[in-house]
Amino acid sequence: MTDVPVNKERTIKATGKVDYAQKMNFKAFHDVHFKKPIEDESTHEQLAFTVQVNPDSLTRSFSTKTVENKKIRSESSSGEGAGFDSENYSFDLIFDGTGALGASSIGKADEYFQKFLSTVYAKKTLKAVKKEANFVELNYCGDTFYCKLSSLTAKYTMFGRNGSPLRIKASCTFISVDKDKPDPPPKKAKEATKSGPDIPDGADPKASIDPGDSYEETVNEAKKNGSSSLMNCRQVCD
Repeated sequence: MTDVPVNKERTIKATGKVDYAQKMNFKAFHDVHFKKPIEDESTHEQLAFTVQVNPDSLTRSFSTKTVENKKIRSESSSGEGAGFDSENYSFDLIFDGTGALGASSIGKADEYFQKFLSTVYAKKTLKAVKKEANFVELNYCGDTFYCKLSSLTAKYTMFGRNGSPLRIKASCTFISVDKDKPDPPPKKAKEATKSGPDIPDGADPKASIDPGDSYEETVNEAKKNGSSSLMNCRQVCD
C-alpha cells in the first residue's frame, strides 16, 4: 500500500507591526503661548482627553477678508490674522455609555462628556468662572492644530432607566489660534542729557549771566545744567 501524502494547512503569521488608528486627542493650555499646561487636579498631569471613537469626518474651513489699518501678522485673541479669517475645524463626537464600546464604558457617557468639556471649555460649566475657553492643542490626521472651542451642541439620544444619558452626540467647531510669539524686551530709553544754555557763537558772554547771581550760584547752575561754557563765561566776565 502506498502512503497518500496529507496536505497540511499552513498558517501565515504577520511579521510586520500592526499600526492602529490614532485617536483624536486634546491637550489644554492656559495661554496662547501653548507652553503652560493646565493641570488635572485628580492626576496632577496635564489636562487632556482622548475620544472613544474617531469622528467619521472633519471639515476645515478657510476664508479671507480685507483688513485695513492693521499691521501684517498682527492677531486678535480669537486667532485672527491680517487679511485672513481664522481657520475652522468642525466634527462630531460620540460619548457612549451603552457598553457597545466596551464593558468598562457602561453608564459613563456623561462622565466622558464632562471630562471633554473641562479640557476644551472650562472646569465648571454651571458657573461663569472663565471669560474664555481653554487654549487647546488638537492632535489628529497626523497633524497638530492650535485652537479654541468656538461652538458646541450636545444631543442626548439614549437614556437609562434612571434617566442617566447613555449616548451623547456633540457637534463641535474649533477656531484656529496662531501661537503667540514672546514680546521682545523693551528698549531702554536713553536718558536725555540735560544741558544748560551754551553761549552761541558771536554772542556776548555777559548776556548769559544774571548779574545778581554770586559766583557760587553761577557755578552751581552750570553744574546742574551740565554747561561748562556758562561757568567759563563767569570766570571770563569776572
